[in-house]
Amino acid sequence: MEHTIDAKDKSLGRVASQAAVFLMGKDSPSFQRNAAPKVTVKILNASKAKITQKKMQEKTYQKYSGYPGGRKVINMEKLVEKKGYE
Repeated sequence: MEHTIDAKDKSLGRVASQAAVFLMGKDSPSFQRNAAPKVTVKILNASKAKITQKKMQEKTYQKYSGYPGGRKVINMEKLVEKKGYE
């Protein structure tokens, strides 16, 4: 089953929670907690989602290489600039 979500003028959290409901299968009458459904979700207009400027500047993502001094921190604004909205 395939679902599409239009993210235009919706907040990022609402789109994510709606996608999570579809991916868990909670929208189907045959919902079972221990079975993963075969569902795909497409999100349209992801670049037009409503993301506040405060979140763009304060939300951080970090990764660690495992070596001393190997922690790298990047904020959402730089990440979107580097990788885009996809």
